[in-house]
Amino acid sequence: MPAKINTTFNTQHADLVHDVQFDYYGSQLATCSSDHNVNVFQVSNGEEKLAAQLQGHTSPVWKISWSHPRFALLASCSYDGAVIVWKQDTEAWTKVKIHKEHKASVNSVCFYPSSAELCLACASSDGKISVLSFDETTLKWSQNIFDAHSGGVNTVAWLNPKEGQEKTLVSGGCDCTIRFWAAPAGEWKETGEPIRTHTDWVCDAEVAPEDIFDTETIASCGHDKTVFVHKRTAEGWRSAKLQQTFTETVWRVSWSSARTVLAVCCGDGVISFWKSAKEDGEWQRVDETGNVLSKHTAGEQAGHEKSPVGPASHSQYR
Repeated sequence: MPAKINTTFNTQHADLVHDVQFDYYGSQLATCSSDHNVNVFQVSNGEEKLAAQLQGHTSPVWKISWSHPRFALLASCSYDGAVIVWKQDTEAWTKVKIHKEHKASVNSVCFYPSSAELCLACASSDGKISVLSFDETTLKWSQNIFDAHSGGVNTVAWLNPKEGQEKTLVSGGCDCTIRFWAAPAGEWKETGEPIRTHTDWVCDAEVAPEDIFDTETIASCGHDKTVFVHKRTAEGWRSAKLQQTFTETVWRVSWSSARTVLAVCCGDGVISFWKSAKEDGEWQRVDETGNVLSKHTAGEQAGHEKSPVGPASHSQYR
């Protein structure tokens, strides 16, 4: 039977929705849209109530990111080339930082997940990544911008913080690669070998939450209509392809924070769920509760799990 949709609600956007993100505690939900707005909802007893509409961008807003709750910030990025960092003070939201150093669309933003320091990574179609850092002593922001992917950067994320290790970024771009970046001496440089499993633009690369796997794990998807799961080994990154024929560009992947389940959002409007089999490591199609579907059932489900959130348009990264 088709996967069950637990709840739907009106996002109160006037155009395509591109991203939906819960905060750390799951008590707030942010959405962003081609209508140029970011909407913030309070979530209580399974119901969503619009708490604020954040206006500041002049073009479609592609992605949003919540900071660690210690900082209580929300970041948004847009086709207008701007990144806005928002802060909630009592009932009102204010802009605490507007970053306009990129020369093209900013496609992805991601806060460093640790409470130890406040950093925000931004990925742009100009081929660069910028890292914004906030100094809690001087109360000032600094920035570091560096070349990352020829043709444009579509996604950026942080590897899980490890004690005694440098912060590491992972990015995906129009050069069909996934790359890693670190700044041991304060200057961001590529570290390790890139992952070259995709044959077209990498649209998304998401790091699995800490401790749900026994090793660092990344899921990626792209214009080549494929999804890969990459696991770090002593010899490097080992990649496994999801054995599914996706019919359109795969725009987004997202990990469950509590289970080893991967959600995949395809351009045909279908969301599918996947889980690794412990016996052989093969990724299997599952329903929303994590139960493995037979190949026959999985085939029947294709086309039923329609996403209420529209996929990003092809102009997103141009």
